[in-house]
Amino acid sequence: MFNHKIKIVVLMIFCTSLMGSEANAVELIVRLSSTYEKLERSYVVDTKNGKFNAVTDAIRGRELQSSNKYKVVDANVVLGSKKIYEAHHILFQGTDGGSDIVVVQKSRDSFSNPWRMLRAISGHPVTMKKITMLVLEDEKIVKTIKLFDQVSYDSWRARLWHAGPSE
Repeated sequence: MFNHKIKIVVLMIFCTSLMGSEANAVELIVRLSSTYEKLERSYVVDTKNGKFNAVTDAIRGRELQSSNKYKVVDANVVLGSKKIYEAHHILFQGTDGGSDIVVVQKSRDSFSNPWRMLRAISGHPVTMKKITMLVLEDEKIVKTIKLFDQVSYDSWRARLWHAGPSE
C-alpha cells in the first residue's frame, strides 16, 4: 500500500515537471526579409531548446518591441565594452521576459570549390550570409540558433513576434 502511494506521488511530480517545462517554452516567429532580392523566410523558433521550423501561414501574434542595448564594433556584437558574439550586423534586438533576443548576420567570402576560387580571383567573390539568433540571459549567451547560412549578396532585415494569437 505504502509503495503504491510513492509511485503515485512520483508520477504526479513527473507530470507536473513536464507541464512546467512546456509552460517555460517560448516560441517566437522570426521573419527574415532581403531588401534587394525580395526573399522572405519565416520560422517558428523555440528559444529554450533551439529547434525551429519554417512557417508558411500568415503571422499572428504580438510583435516584439525592439531595443538598442547591443551594438556592433569591429565585427563584434558588444554590450558596453564586452564582446558578446562575432557578427557584422544586428538585424533585430529586443527583450522577451528575462531574455534578450538578438538576430545577427555575419558575411564571408566562400572559396569552397574551384568555381568560387576563380570568381574570387577575378574580383567577384561569392558572399555567404549566416544569420543567427542569440538568446541571452544576464548578458550571457544561453542559446545560439543558426537560422541559415547560404550564398546571398543581399542585406537582410528581421522582425519577431510571439507565436500565438494577437493580444
